[in-house]
Amino acid sequence: MGDAAAGKVAAPSPGSRCQASTESIRQRSALTDADLNRLVEYQFGEGAKHALSVGRLMQHAVVHAVHHRGQITLMLHELGVEPGDFDILFYAEANAHEGV
Repeated sequence: MGDAAAGKVAAPSPGSRCQASTESIRQRSALTDADLNRLVEYQFGEGAKHALSVGRLMQHAVVHAVHHRGQITLMLHELGVEPGDFDILFYAEANAHEGV
């Protein structure tokens, strides 16, 4: 990857991101209703215990990631940087020559 000791890490190639996405989709596609409905317990620090289904936790992960993308975009705009259009539809089209 990169020189982690120097604080430099190379970005993954578009091809490796595509392979990881394909594997992730394959794994999620194999989940059954029973898998998605299985409850997972969690707690924050010493607080009360909570439980949500795997499906709801997966939904939360997607929504939370979108939330952070918005935060990053806002910060870049405040710094005077135009982040461009990084929507996957436009990214895939712009990088089609790399097998994305």
